[in-house]
Amino acid sequence: MKGVESMSDSHKAYIAMVASSAIVGLSFMFVTIALEVVSPLDLLLYRFVFAVLFGSVPVIIGVVRVRMTMKAVIDMLPLATLYPLLFFTFQTFGLQWGTSSEAGIILATVPIFTALWSWLYLKESLTKLQLAGIMMSLAGVLWILINQTNHVTFSVLGISLLLGSTLSISWYNVLARKLSARYSFYTMVYIMSWFGLLVFAVMSVVSRVIRGQSLDYLTPLLNKQLLLAMLYLGGLSSFVTAALNNYALSKISAAKMSVFSHLSTIITIAAGIIILGEHLYTYHIIGAAFILLGIIGVNYHRKD
Repeated sequence: MKGVESMSDSHKAYIAMVASSAIVGLSFMFVTIALEVVSPLDLLLYRFVFAVLFGSVPVIIGVVRVRMTMKAVIDMLPLATLYPLLFFTFQTFGLQWGTSSEAGIILATVPIFTALWSWLYLKESLTKLQLAGIMMSLAGVLWILINQTNHVTFSVLGISLLLGSTLSISWYNVLARKLSARYSFYTMVYIMSWFGLLVFAVMSVVSRVIRGQSLDYLTPLLNKQLLLAMLYLGGLSSFVTAALNNYALSKISAAKMSVFSHLSTIITIAAGIIILGEHLYTYHIIGAAFILLGIIGVNYHRKD
């Protein structure tokens, strides 16, 4: 019976990751759409207002219980700094200069950096093939970066910020694996959502005061484009995906989970081209191929 339950948990974790990857894949498009209406800091604040509202409903009606103790909050601080603070800050500002398609390609390197962090922090061994895979994927990112200089949309800052979001989420994957054994996935995501709301609220208000802007946060939400983006980003992409990820991390390894970023990458690139009308150049395809081959090398016969 124990083996059957284990298989059942594993299958649920994979289903959770497929759903999460699909949501994340479209999130870059919604961030790009929202940035046409509000500033990055305001977007981040709105995003976590909706995330907290969305996540509070089950708590208020008593469907789930949350251990929001001082010890839990302190334990979550390093994790919450990586996600949501650094991850979403890098991602949102990065999309001001980079494209949704490029963000998707950069996102594909998550398994590479997860493997590196696991090697450095968890002391997991890496084979020569895995090391070669890491180098190949990094070469793919550099290839895209170098070739971007031939286009007017080139931005070292944009690519660097998007890469920063990837580094943050890959490190988060490693740390969350340990904390998931002590706290429920809902407690983790609920505390992190409140952390994001409080931090981005302070940053947004300070930014508006310094610029002499109004503190009216309600009027922009009358814009249907922004409201739709925030419902998606705050409800689905911020809270639901974090809950799905934390649940999956409590059942499967960080290395296995990170592989699902490939699905997000495909969806992100497709959405950028089909819906936003972004261009996909030959060097994007070549770079993505190097990244994919490197990921295959990193995950070949990888031990949990």
